[in-house]
Amino acid sequence: MTPAWYPWAGPAILIAIGMFLIVMSYGALIQSKRTGRHISGIPFFGGLFVFLGFIISPIKWLAFLALLDYSYGMLVYCLLSERFRQDKKK
Repeated sequence: MTPAWYPWAGPAILIAIGMFLIVMSYGALIQSKRTGRHISGIPFFGGLFVFLGFIISPIKWLAFLALLDYSYGMLVYCLLSERFRQDKKK
């Protein structure tokens, strides 16, 4: 007989690692704003671990929490801002 927490054992470890990386990335972002120097976190990996953890868990729709990682939004911003800068130069 398997324990009731068994389906959450593996996903909980992945989700905990992912949330730790997301918190550390936000901490690096705040520290870089204070000091004026660029301090890189580990972009994308926190969201990736959270996504994988929830995909293999019983509640799959929570995989959207992977979007808490700010690096995905920054990627979209960087790609779009570069395109808009090129359009203004023409």
